Amino acid sequence: MSYKNFKTWALASSLLAGLGAASAPALAQEDTDGAVQDVIQVTGTRIQRGNMTEATPVNTFNAEQFELSGAVNTAELLRTLPAVGVSTLTSTNSNFTVASSGVNTIELRNLTEDRTLVLMNGRRFVAGLPGSNNVDFNSIPTELIERVDVVTGGASAVYGSDALAGVVNVILKDDFEGIVASTQAGISDEGDDETYRASLTMGSMFDQGRGNAVVSSTWSRENGVYARDREGLDRDGLSRAFFDPTVENWQEDVIPFYSSFSERGRIRIPGLSANGNPTDAANLVFDETTGQVRPFTSANADGSALDGFNRQAYRAIAVPTERFTFSSLVNYEVNEKMNFFFEGTYASTETQSSLEPFALSSEDVYGDNLAQFVDEDNDGVFERSRYGISILNPYVPLAMRDAARAASDFNNDGIQDIADEDLVVGFVRRMTEVGQRSSQNTRQTARIVVGLEGDLTDNWSYEVSANVGRTTQSQRSTGQVNVLNLRQALNATEVNGQIVCADDIARAQGCVPVNVFGMGSISPEAAAYINAPSSRQAEITQQVYSGFLTGDVGFASPFAEENVQVVVGAEYRSEESESIPDALSQSGQNGGNVSPAVLGDFQVAEIFAEAEIPLVQGRQYVEDLRVNLSARASDYTTVGQTFAWAANLQYTPVDMLRFRAQYSESVRAPNIGELFQPPSETFEGGDDVCAGLTLSGSDPAFFNSADDATSGVDAGTVNSSIAQACIADPAVAARVSRDGFYIPTQGEIQGIAGFNGGNPNLGEETATSITLGAVFSPDFGNMWIDNFALSVDYFNIEIEDAIAGIARQTSINQCYDNGTGVYDASSVFCSNIVRFNSGPSVGAIQELNALQQNLATIETAGVDVQASYFLGLNDVFTNTSWALGDLNFTLTYGYLEKWEQEAFPGADVIDFADTAGLFEHEVLFSTVYRNGPLTVAYDMNWMPETRLEATGALSEAIVPSATFQDVQVRWAFENQLELVFGVDNITDEFIKYGQGFDSTGTGTDGAIYDAIGRRWYVGARKTF
Repeated sequence: MSYKNFKTWALASSLLAGLGAASAPALAQEDTDGAVQDVIQVTGTRIQRGNMTEATPVNTFNAEQFELSGAVNTAELLRTLPAVGVSTLTSTNSNFTVASSGVNTIELRNLTEDRTLVLMNGRRFVAGLPGSNNVDFNSIPTELIERVDVVTGGASAVYGSDALAGVVNVILKDDFEGIVASTQAGISDEGDDETYRASLTMGSMFDQGRGNAVVSSTWSRENGVYARDREGLDRDGLSRAFFDPTVENWQEDVIPFYSSFSERGRIRIPGLSANGNPTDAANLVFDETTGQVRPFTSANADGSALDGFNRQAYRAIAVPTERFTFSSLVNYEVNEKMNFFFEGTYASTETQSSLEPFALSSEDVYGDNLAQFVDEDNDGVFERSRYGISILNPYVPLAMRDAARAASDFNNDGIQDIADEDLVVGFVRRMTEVGQRSSQNTRQTARIVVGLEGDLTDNWSYEVSANVGRTTQSQRSTGQVNVLNLRQALNATEVNGQIVCADDIARAQGCVPVNVFGMGSISPEAAAYINAPSSRQAEITQQVYSGFLTGDVGFASPFAEENVQVVVGAEYRSEESESIPDALSQSGQNGGNVSPAVLGDFQVAEIFAEAEIPLVQGRQYVEDLRVNLSARASDYTTVGQTFAWAANLQYTPVDMLRFRAQYSESVRAPNIGELFQPPSETFEGGDDVCAGLTLSGSDPAFFNSADDATSGVDAGTVNSSIAQACIADPAVAARVSRDGFYIPTQGEIQGIAGFNGGNPNLGEETATSITLGAVFSPDFGNMWIDNFALSVDYFNIEIEDAIAGIARQTSINQCYDNGTGVYDASSVFCSNIVRFNSGPSVGAIQELNALQQNLATIETAGVDVQASYFLGLNDVFTNTSWALGDLNFTLTYGYLEKWEQEAFPGADVIDFADTAGLFEHEVLFSTVYRNGPLTVAYDMNWMPETRLEATGALSEAIVPSATFQDVQVRWAFENQLELVFGVDNITDEFIKYGQGFDSTGTGTDGAIYDAIGRRWYVGARKTF
């Protein structure tokens, strides 16, 4: 389907369904009395209940809370909840994730988005990222939200796969009447982060009250924030902890610390190390202002860049985002037994990432990591150098040619040992002439739900629905380099006094020679020739067809008043996803690694059932005792059959006190990316623990120095388990047999390739969840006490067979250094290691791969507390005739007891609790004051002092506590016009991270802490 047809289909479907909303608008009705609600109906179960009566904890944000927050995106407010973890993607941490820049996701319990299920009106919402189930909250129609329920704990039995951590359920207004128009604009203290939003929502009854239709559209734009505009972030720096890893200095920066990928080009002259391994002998630059060659120097004495490159001048702190949503909901009473419902949503999002120009090296062009001397026939004589630009290239400065010649004089006798035609120089260079790297993503999401619901009998009701969603992504990126063209352009010669490409065919095809020596040395014509605009097209399609019956079975427990309620249903779901990069990206010829296309699909058929069984009711100290049972059986085309179930118990000794408990076993089937992601290339490498292996007599052992064959045998390693495992590897044994030892060359060490990828043999993840809690809602006839409500819940979630990639170094260590002395080529660890089986590099690691595996175990536990209190001030100060108004207080507190991970069976169990983002304690406090036309809202999110990392030298480094505070003031006029003024992050709180720890140039961790600072907004809302 083309872009134009896709958009037309989505808009037309929503518009046609919502035409009835244009007739006879009435005033929108809102509950503003401020009273504490004991029960809020939610969809944590198909037998609906609220947090104060449900067996699992539920956090609820209603429409008014979203309005009082001033949030442009729903995800902004949800992320303040302690139960909501660190989102993988937000507007302030996604600039570097080019294919997903600007996406906003939500995850629960820090168990990742893939284990969090997002619903709209209790039904699945199509994903926003190919290969995953991650919903982009940019696609959620903010203005139509009635409330959002966040249900934590395993919910697979009720909703299906992906709900191991819980469910985020967005409930839309389906009975709205009236017209509401609103607008808002904001800006930061620094004069950036301009935000704009405008919306229009209309709803009406039609056909004599038998139907209701609602249409809503929202436009918003966030102009972004750039590091170059922020003091302290405008220049490259690096945390002092990278030079001296002490716990006190990790927040301090060495500024400037510019990138060594110079705009002038840093030239690498080949040489030999002390032990005869190829290496770099010098790093030189050609200074175009003096015409001289000199050593690379990063900065001038005043801190300004000389040869170093300031990446911060190009980086975005917050990704510019523009989005438009259009939604429609229709309910129509066909007859007294049947109601038709329709939901239509269309969203379009434009985002623009911004990165520094491409950092190119001769490795990207010639396939290795440095210009080096090579011994091609392994006779101890170096015949030539390779992996670089020939010194006969007319652009190579004479001084660099001479440096290369001098480096080839191995015995310093003044005579070259390698001829000019066999000498090269390598390079690294910032390709500013090609332009900065940026990526514009256009995402479109359309979702349509149609269905029927109604009553079969007085006791039984039904619902059937069809839910079809599609997301498309068109990505256009700049700043990449066509390596094939560049290779030809670097092969230059001089013809009739003019420098041209040496290859006749390439020249005929428009080849323009490239000069990488000096700043601005690449001509516009040459830059155009090597420019490689890249693209990616993605499409995700979801189809869900479901139906269920719910009703009263007609009998009750002998000790209960209510009958048993049941739900039985079936569901069929189909998921398809594809992500297709351009041809150069797929071949790895645009300066980056191989980026393959990802295509996959799966289908699942499911049956589910639920029963609510009141056991005892109306007895002394047993006001209500009930059990809820739920189960779901699934059959996937990928992992086969799975089964999930849950049982919960609720005990109410008296009306004001309720105890609740749940035990559930949930499952998550692997997503398309985890299953079908083809191998994508990387060059991360690793430390080969077999390096330095030799023989002591007939026994394997290691040299005292792993890279020095003259250092002697380490007696403590003779016949050690690791030596036995290494010599048992046939490729390593062949190298030892040939040379007497295995010491990889520098080129072999730095040339290790590898692939990341999916695994079609993955199985499902399984999780066990336990919640235990109590709800207190007093009713003593005392206004001071009765307006209070409290819930306290303990949770424990343990995931087994968790899907994750194995770290490359882990594969090496566990394959050989496992304490057994056994080498098992078929193990999950050894199978990731591919060694050369023959040739000059026999025994050296050729590839280190990292495929997805069902190996990890994750366990998290803690306590959630929710409290609310309502105070009518005139009830307190009864002697005044003034209207003093009302106060609402709400408190959400999270305590994290542990968040442990075991990467594979037998690995160390690491507890990540009490680290940044996994806070031991976290508090969200809100208060709202209302008095006639005035409303004042205050929100406070407190995050305690915590550790920077869970392990390593900086595990005791402390991240200071943070308190983020927001305030909003609203004034309602009699003509139903409401004006809004708000300030976010009132105190301009900023948690500084040392550069290098933030990894994105934001100066903080933008997924955890506010990265923008204090900002202001004003708005207006008009109801007709």
